[in-house]
Amino acid sequence: MVNTTFKDKQRSLENSHYNTHLKTWELSLKYSTILMSNINTSNLYSLCISTTDEYIKSVKKLYKNKNVMDRNFIQIWKTMLNTVKHGKNMKSCIRLLHHTNLNNIYNS
Repeated sequence: MVNTTFKDKQRSLENSHYNTHLKTWELSLKYSTILMSNINTSNLYSLCISTTDEYIKSVKKLYKNKNVMDRNFIQIWKTMLNTVKHGKNMKSCIRLLHHTNLNNIYNS
């Protein structure tokens, strides 16, 4: 007879990881939607910085302050912020961030 207790625990753990991962992308979509709704403001640079900080704080709370800074859902925000800092294609990179979030939500 096979012991299914271990498999059940693993299944539960993986399900928990998946749900946390999905919540993270949902948070990313929430914050990128904020950026998209304010994309024509004059202070877009400061809005991007503050929204990115809020998003990262929310993710850290979700992951209980584990190191998440090298994960994909953080990297896309860092890339957006880096592009915005250089002042090039600010609106395009915000749209790309939002589009990436939409794809990850609907393809999960």
